[in-house]
Amino acid sequence: MLPAQLFVSLVLASSLRLAESKRRSRPPILEDAGRKKHLRQTHCQFGNQTYELEERWRPDLGPPFGVLFCVRCECTAVHRKKRIVARVRCENIKNDCPKPSCEEPVLLPERCCKTCPGEDYADLEEGLALRKLELDDDDRITKEYAVLLTGRGMSPTLPSLGAAAGYLTFIKRDLHFSIRYDNLPAVTNVLFTNEDGLIVQEHEVGVPNRALFNNRTQQVCGVWTKVPKVYRRLLQKERLHVVLATETQPNGEVAGRILKSTRLEPDVFSSLMLPQAGVKETLGAGGVASISPARNDIHVTVIFNGIFAPTD
Repeated sequence: MLPAQLFVSLVLASSLRLAESKRRSRPPILEDAGRKKHLRQTHCQFGNQTYELEERWRPDLGPPFGVLFCVRCECTAVHRKKRIVARVRCENIKNDCPKPSCEEPVLLPERCCKTCPGEDYADLEEGLALRKLELDDDDRITKEYAVLLTGRGMSPTLPSLGAAAGYLTFIKRDLHFSIRYDNLPAVTNVLFTNEDGLIVQEHEVGVPNRALFNNRTQQVCGVWTKVPKVYRRLLQKERLHVVLATETQPNGEVAGRILKSTRLEPDVFSSLMLPQAGVKETLGAGGVASISPARNDIHVTVIFNGIFAPTD
């Protein structure tokens, strides 16, 4: 190769290496300088670490404290001014540790609770922390709910002549419910379903409970014990439904979405509103009126589905 050609080849090779080096060292795409960041909506900041929603960890405070093995933290979602933001919530399980049965318990490395030699409470400690965090969730969940059940709440809709109204209370992970229905066959089952119509909980109605009032007006009460966390979330988001299955409609005759109760005062009087017999437009409809006297006022709350025509 001639000296001139060799020189050109060396220059080209050097230029290519320089271009490749610059390409590799380019910084990633950067956002606009003045743009507000909303990372707090989906992540929690704890020290120099960032955690996603529902992520749990043991806090590390660094020297001289180090890792707090008796503390569990979780990144949770809370409502703030029409936004959902992330917040750190921590629980200490030190006082919840079981008392060892031996005379000389030991504290294993990276553990909170003392144990007898040969024992390890790792799973127990995680369970204690999980229960305390979930109990705090339960304290913030809405306690009172209401539901109106009609034939139009079924999918597909049913031209039912009856309706039902229910009141539900959430107490210590249990959902207590009382449902009054009218002009329906005897109810055999109370079904809790998700938005896809899949049954997540079923309550069988005993035969003695099928005739508490008279042949037309009845009531059923029950408790859904230890509601799983996934369904507590659906309840809080108003994404659970109640279906009443009857002797003539085993798959359900009336249904409705569980809503957060908006009652201002306790009910004193209430009335179910039923479809008008012989009027096709009202079939499958229903409503409930709640009346609460308060000093010189009377509070009236009406919830309905299809009872009134557009011209009413």
